[in-house]
Amino acid sequence: MIARIAFCLCTAFIIACASSGGDTVKGPAQDYRDSARLYMPLAVGNQWTYTLDYLGQAGEMTIEIVRQEGEWFVDNHGTSLTVDRRGVRDRDRYLVTFPLLEKRSWVAFISPTQQETRTILSVDTPVQTPAGNFEGAVAIEATTSAGKDLLLKSVHYIVPKIGIVKIETFIVDARDGTTKRQTQTLLKSWQIKNEEKS
Repeated sequence: MIARIAFCLCTAFIIACASSGGDTVKGPAQDYRDSARLYMPLAVGNQWTYTLDYLGQAGEMTIEIVRQEGEWFVDNHGTSLTVDRRGVRDRDRYLVTFPLLEKRSWVAFISPTQQETRTILSVDTPVQTPAGNFEGAVAIEATTSAGKDLLLKSVHYIVPKIGIVKIETFIVDARDGTTKRQTQTLLKSWQIKNEEKS
């Protein structure tokens, strides 16, 4: 379950997309495949190891891309990722969409009565991890209902040429406005094909 949180994998199916702010582009849609590949390097053999803190319990997890199925890259936890003209996606939702503009958002419908909203919080955030300090991370917040008066929020930090370097999840209680961190996932090491090992 933590592995799926770390790669932001809930069961959701993208059937709508919305954007906020003044980021509407007129004319033909631009192809962002190259940008998507930059932020999520996908190749068989690529590997990321994370330290996990789940409600105070420490652990470690390694994610490795083990095979390719057409345009999809499948990791050792069964997660499939790909890039297309809009961005980076799993089989259920877009994890990142382009262009990268602060406050830009999109919506994934998890069920007929539940949806997940993703919003770009920042396009240039510094992040500290056991693997090192990174500049220029994109911070994306995902929000969904977790029950009556409760929201589940997660923030994913993605660095060019590396991928996801940090994820934090929170429970927000709308009754009293409190926010409690549930998990923290931090990059410990990585190995990208044709790149030096960290």
